[in-house]
Amino acid sequence: MAHIRERFLKKILFSQLSWSPAVGVFGLRQVGKTTLVKEITTRLHGETETFDREATKQSAQQNPIGFCTRSRLVSIDEAQRVPKIFFAIKEKIGTNRKPGQFLLTGSIRFTLKKDIQEALTGRILLNELLPFSAAEIKKIKQSSFLELVFDAAKNSVSTRKVLSKVLSNSYSRLTIMDLNLFVSRGGLPLSCFTRDNSIRKKWYEDYLEVLLSRDLVMVDESLASVSIRQGLQMLRTLALWQGKEISITDLSDAGSVRPLVAKKYLQALEALCVIESIFPIGRAAASTRRARYEWKDIGLWNHVCLSAFASLDHEPTLRLALTQEFRSQLAFESKMVQWNFYRTHNFSYIPWIFQKGSQIVCMTTVLTESPKPYDYRSIKQFVEKEKHAIGIVLSTANCNLVELSPRVWMLPYTCVF
Repeated sequence: MAHIRERFLKKILFSQLSWSPAVGVFGLRQVGKTTLVKEITTRLHGETETFDREATKQSAQQNPIGFCTRSRLVSIDEAQRVPKIFFAIKEKIGTNRKPGQFLLTGSIRFTLKKDIQEALTGRILLNELLPFSAAEIKKIKQSSFLELVFDAAKNSVSTRKVLSKVLSNSYSRLTIMDLNLFVSRGGLPLSCFTRDNSIRKKWYEDYLEVLLSRDLVMVDESLASVSIRQGLQMLRTLALWQGKEISITDLSDAGSVRPLVAKKYLQALEALCVIESIFPIGRAAASTRRARYEWKDIGLWNHVCLSAFASLDHEPTLRLALTQEFRSQLAFESKMVQWNFYRTHNFSYIPWIFQKGSQIVCMTTVLTESPKPYDYRSIKQFVEKEKHAIGIVLSTANCNLVELSPRVWMLPYTCVF
């Protein structure tokens, strides 16, 4: 089919199933988990079960041990709907560590449910299936931007050489038209592969209705008291505050709900992989201490914003597109990468700070080919204090590689993709 695309995660899942008894895949609803897992299960000659089917769900609840007793791989879709199954899997794995026994999917982060977390700890490899990246949509190799800029941070002597490679690698990968389509359609399969805007709009409306009326309540039953209207108001407030630190008070005022309800609402959206919290680095007394919230899919965010910002000329839109691409690249990093941001009350701001071992890469956007020193002052000051850091200023698509100050470089934002 024309809309079928290879998912970068598939290769990793095959590898994990070759040595781990249980592997889990979670992610946004309708992100493509079931399609991916069915393909893998078929290739490995396994069995597929889904707890969306009531009879299957009842069978697993009544006899979870028997349900898990299989001679080959079994994939279980929406596994979190029967928490007992995780304890049965724990018992089965405890007596038999044979690789490739279970492949589980869920629309909720398994580890956010305490009872499931206790059963899973040390027994399952968890992976998030993210929305399609721009590279997956175009059927091209994933960008190695972050990997290369970390290499540039290792040795200041070869920085220009490595960053020149970053620039040359980006040529002919994705056009501005490709990226603008990605911004407007996002990475959820039906949305990004549907050309009819009216169908896409209706699909998003239905998606949000199910999210607000069913999915949130599935995470926290107390959210049943929040109406769809109140939920939409809080979603739109979150969308307008994309990438910023929103207070619980602001969110509760927007939805006309109590602060405790607004807090639970945020937690549920994060459990459902709709948003993600990014935590600040404290480098000064004036540093912000609140987390900021990033949307997982730019198309969904755009719809909630009423498609008011569907252009890379709008800096918050560009930053969310970059954030989504960074998230995709970080998912396949072999070493742990810490992701933070930095903001002070005197307007110093660095949207992305990535640390891998002793190497630090901090980045910002400045949409002009001739930035003034004030535009990258925060990055410059940060790099001066961190001897193993480099700063990257992502500028317009037509800019050149320029060293703005020692260890601070300007590149076109298209290099990231």
